[in-house]
Amino acid sequence: MKRMKRNYFIYIFIFWYMAKIICSTTFETIGGIPVDTVSSMINYLVLVLLVIQMVFFQSYGQKEFVIIAVVSIPFLITAAVSRSFSLLSGWMFVVAAKDTSFEKIIKAVYRALLFTIFLVFVLYSCNILEDYTMVRGGAIRHSLGFSHPNQLGVRMFQLIACHCYLHRHKMRAVDYGIAAAAAAFVYVVPNSQSSCMCIVVLALLLAIGRLLEKYKEGMLSFCGKGLTAAAALFNILSVLLSVIDVKSHDVLRQIDVWMSYRFSHSFEVLQVYGIPLWGQKVFLMEEERQKMGMMDGAGRLYLDNAYMSLFIKYGIVSYLIFSVAYLVLMNDCRKKKRYFTVSILFVYALYGIMENAVFMMSHNIFLLAFAGMMYERLSRIKDKKLCLKIQRQ
Repeated sequence: MKRMKRNYFIYIFIFWYMAKIICSTTFETIGGIPVDTVSSMINYLVLVLLVIQMVFFQSYGQKEFVIIAVVSIPFLITAAVSRSFSLLSGWMFVVAAKDTSFEKIIKAVYRALLFTIFLVFVLYSCNILEDYTMVRGGAIRHSLGFSHPNQLGVRMFQLIACHCYLHRHKMRAVDYGIAAAAAAFVYVVPNSQSSCMCIVVLALLLAIGRLLEKYKEGMLSFCGKGLTAAAALFNILSVLLSVIDVKSHDVLRQIDVWMSYRFSHSFEVLQVYGIPLWGQKVFLMEEERQKMGMMDGAGRLYLDNAYMSLFIKYGIVSYLIFSVAYLVLMNDCRKKKRYFTVSILFVYALYGIMENAVFMMSHNIFLLAFAGMMYERLSRIKDKKLCLKIQRQ
């Protein structure tokens, strides 16, 4: 019973996480039920299980409760208005992860990824799942059972990120070889350039970090500050380049082409929807917008840039909360000399220019590091007050 209580959160999270991966395949139905319906049912079930975790297996102090409420209210409003629940569900996992070992979570996720990716490949090999293919620049992109080649790419990136994190203290040539093989696979099979680039950047950062540890350890903190500043820059530039028409400027247009039109696509969505305070329901398909009486004539829209997705779908308030908190987390990890976690968060921030991975818990499980930071800081405040009280006595 004690073990069950101790690992209850991990069981819930892994169940939800594996279900998310299965629902991001080419399955149209599971047990005769549409995949979207299955995904919603699992989300509601996990919500109930998380409430049980927080009510019966955990206790929260007054300050913890206040902080949780203050952050939860805007996320609840955003979810109700936009009907998008990624931020709210991610926040609930962070709240419920109190006193849960981050290392154990990453280890469990790593095993779940290995098993689930292998399972998807087996189902594809048995012709149970289809290979969704598309052509880009003459290259055929394969999903091998996933709903989109980019889904395969992001899962492979997650796998390598977890592998490198778990081996961060003893990276060997074979580990770098695994990262290189994964990057090659992602480039050749799904041809997911963002995932390939991020795997390469992560491996390089780890190698550089190991060298600095050996010869110039004092540089690590400086590099950590640089990565945090760069993450902030990715965010700010994504927004700035998306609120202007980059097609009207030669240099900016070329940058947009290199970024697979992420900024011009975001600009087009912005013209249709604008930027709300609390978020809004966004329909990217023209047919869906027409059903809602929106005759904008904009055609099929794309919103892959994570920062503009936060801005347009989740609103200014949630965008600011997440953006500031993310940078605070990176800085906190730097101060604690958890430089590899800083590197991973930086690479996810880079990934955010191209994909929505940075703020979605199903794609960025390193967001659970928020739990350790939040509860540790609140505990320090409590300890300081206790010390002051004792000194006065």
